[in-house]
Amino acid sequence: MIQEPTTVQITADGYAVGAFIGYLLLIVGVGIYATKFSSAGLKEFFVGGRQMHPFVVALSAVVSGRSAWRSRVVPVPLLCTSPPAFRGSI
Repeated sequence: MIQEPTTVQITADGYAVGAFIGYLLLIVGVGIYATKFSSAGLKEFFVGGRQMHPFVVALSAVVSGRSAWRSRVVPVPLLCTSPPAFRGSI
């Protein structure tokens, strides 16, 4: 039996959208402000001036990998085995 495609309506509160946009602007503003303290320019700012301790770089790589793993891979079995009522709400 072929199922008809369903449409999902997404609504957002104006305050939530405003807060999200404000947060993004704040983060970009902090980044722009911090580039002023980089003596070698924007390229060196993004690589930390190549003066970061190897432990900090390794910790950052591990945490980023774990974050991606938890947000992309771990929920899949939960979604595949959850009751249909919960699948539509995600």
